[in-house]
Order: sequence, then structure tokens, then C-alpha cells
Amino acid sequence: MPSYAVRFSLLLVAGVRLEGAAGTCTDITGWADSWGDTCANYELNGNWCVSYGDGFANGGHTANTACCACGGGVMSSCC
Repeated sequence: MPSYAVRFSLLLVAGVRLEGAAGTCTDITGWADSWGDTCANYELNGNWCVSYGDGFANGGHTANTACCACGGGVMSSCC
């Protein structure tokens, strides 16, 4: 499961603006969309977040809520 350290207050990911305190983003553990694509697939295919990030829900999440690369995931504070 990828984890991304965020050490600045503004981050642009796939056109999604995230503001806030420094922290670490972690993808929702084990999440895959209804076609079986994981957060890693969305990260590797940069335009997928914009094109498909709100579709193909599975387990109550879409890529835009489950994957850090799409502006989702779970943020934990650091520093």
C-alpha cells in the first residue's frame, strides 16, 4: 500500500487541490474498483483519476475517495 509524505501545505494531484497541515496519505487498504483496478493502477495511469475517479465504486469508495493519487485516501498528521 503506497504511502505519500506531504511536507507542504498545498498539493495538486490530478487537478484536485488538497490544503492543510503536513502529513502522510495512505490509500484505503485493499481497495480496488468494481473492475478490479487498484490505487496503483490509478496512479500509473495519470488521467484515470479525472476520467474515472468518481465511477466504478466498490466497498463504499471510488478512486477519488480511496486513493491518495486521486486526492482521497486517509491523511495522518505528522511533524
